[in-house]
Amino acid sequence: MTAQRSLNMTFPADFASVDQARSRIQLLCRNVYPMDIEAATDFCMAINEAMNNAVEHSGSPLVEIEILTDENCMTFRMRTCGNRFDPTGRAAFPDPDTLEDLPEGGYGLALIQAYVDHLDYEYRDGKNILTLKKMTHPGGRSGGD
Repeated sequence: MTAQRSLNMTFPADFASVDQARSRIQLLCRNVYPMDIEAATDFCMAINEAMNNAVEHSGSPLVEIEILTDENCMTFRMRTCGNRFDPTGRAAFPDPDTLEDLPEGGYGLALIQAYVDHLDYEYRDGKNILTLKKMTHPGGRSGGD
């Protein structure tokens, strides 16, 4: 049985701080879910994209994150001030046949949506609140399969 663990961080909205947060998040997820590394890796990739988007687009000076883990689920919640940005609209990956003609970047939302089981957004009291959830299974099969 996996014990519930959590991580709370507030950091400056810059990419160096995202790198530090990502390292702590990866360690937490891999320690809590050693039998479901695929789900933990997918979840960490989605979180990283979400934090990078916050730094690049929100205009917020700080990023607040919270991660809760239990036996069946990883939950990530991020709060930022600044520009309202709802990532719940459908996003698509590029057509592989046209990759040469496409600019770099712009597919973070598609990655987030592909790697989580639940995505929720609200704008309350001047803050963007993004919640991502990934279901896990003790035998190593992620909930999104």
